[in-house]
Amino acid sequence: MPLWITAAGSPRTYALAGELGAGVLTHLLGQSLEQLEESLAGYADALTEHGHGVERERVCVMVRTHLGPDRHRALALARDPLKEYMRSSLSLFGLQSATPTGAGGDSAGTGTDVNAGDAALEELLELAYQDFSRERCLLGALDDAMSLVEKLAAIGVDEIGCLVDFGIGTDEVLRGLRTLAELNRRCADL
Repeated sequence: MPLWITAAGSPRTYALAGELGAGVLTHLLGQSLEQLEESLAGYADALTEHGHGVERERVCVMVRTHLGPDRHRALALARDPLKEYMRSSLSLFGLQSATPTGAGGDSAGTGTDVNAGDAALEELLELAYQDFSRERCLLGALDDAMSLVEKLAAIGVDEIGCLVDFGIGTDEVLRGLRTLAELNRRCADL
């Protein structure tokens, strides 16, 4: 039975997956495409070194996804839900609350205030959304998505897990699946 090991950015986890001959399930939170490429090279080396061969490479990258025929509409529909998802997952983005968490004065934080109404946080979330919408998600129209798909394929990714569960309404998600199916057809030759 094929197994996948979730690797969240540690090169050692990728190497372990290669040693075991398992696939890798990963994401682009907290790691750049360049870092992912380096880790996948280590994974391929470990596969070969332990007798599994690189033909056993199975790399799936999970990305937030919302595609549609109108780029601006798809991006607008994704903006607020993705920013709210990021707000709820600040620790995954390297941010924590600076507000003390207990009577003993222990602080959960790094000095970054993540209170819901904080203007600096809102600006940070907007910048993160802009980065993710360009580099780390399949958001927008088909041509927007193809750029990331081609980059991922070039570094050894052979499967993309499209995460559509970040708060876009059901009807819009279902409409977006039509565009995602077209992307799948275009990717058949990669």
